[in-house]
Amino acid sequence: MFTFLARYPSGASRWAGAILLTLLVGCSSTTFVYNRLDTLVGWYASDYVSLDRAQKAVFKARLVELHDWHRREELPHYIALLNAMDVALDKPLADSDIVTLYDQFLAAAERLRVAMTATAIDFGRELTQAQRLEFVASIRANQQTWYDERVDMDDDEYRELLVRRFSDNLADFLGRLNKEQRAMIARGAEGMMRLHEPWHAQRTRWLDGLEAALRDYPDNWQAPTQRALDSWDRYQSEEYRSTFAHNQALSRQLVRDVVNSRTSRQDKHLRGVIADYRDDFSALLSASYDLVEQ
Repeated sequence: MFTFLARYPSGASRWAGAILLTLLVGCSSTTFVYNRLDTLVGWYASDYVSLDRAQKAVFKARLVELHDWHRREELPHYIALLNAMDVALDKPLADSDIVTLYDQFLAAAERLRVAMTATAIDFGRELTQAQRLEFVASIRANQQTWYDERVDMDDDEYRELLVRRFSDNLADFLGRLNKEQRAMIARGAEGMMRLHEPWHAQRTRWLDGLEAALRDYPDNWQAPTQRALDSWDRYQSEEYRSTFAHNQALSRQLVRDVVNSRTSRQDKHLRGVIADYRDDFSALLSASYDLVEQ
């Protein structure tokens, strides 16, 4: 939850796709993982700020409320998006199809970010000033680790990383990629510009503002912190904007071309993945209604 509030660690396009939280795991375990998201997020959050027993109990309660909201309000959007994806696959994907699907993913990501921000601000009242600053320091440390892993990469190593990530992500939905598709991904990665430098600079500025809001307003930190959390889009450098837009356009084109090149076997695999997620989300939504009726 905390890293999500820290604004899309590797670019919005990556998180827009990843925002369907349980799509990060295999279909067979979607329901299992989704039903335990509050526990999993709690474990993850413990890496960012140290909580005492009472604080953990309050945090757990806030997460349960957030989880309940997500199940009731967001799962219908996810099911509709999966339906739209299925329909779009009945013909070759056009640029407009990719843009529409991407925008819907991003809208889901933003709704979740807003909800998580509200939960974090609310729970922040339970924390001490030192704990709030510990949170920012932990994010800085993780960011530096992320940056250090990339800063010394040469261009070939960087593009190998991109190829591996694109290949892994697409294979999750299409199954085993063929030689032509792997070559397509390699060619697409050749045109990608390195984003880690402008992103690191952008996120450092954003974290500086967040830290200042928490440090300078120890007793009335909520409003300044909310403004700082929401300031990402307002202070992007031109280098960041242009590099991100360039990579985003190439990424959309690459996904479109690879998906359009799918074999009949890959099409069956892809539609099966979509159907499995849709069925799982529908079952989770039905379960939430059953709990309300009880």
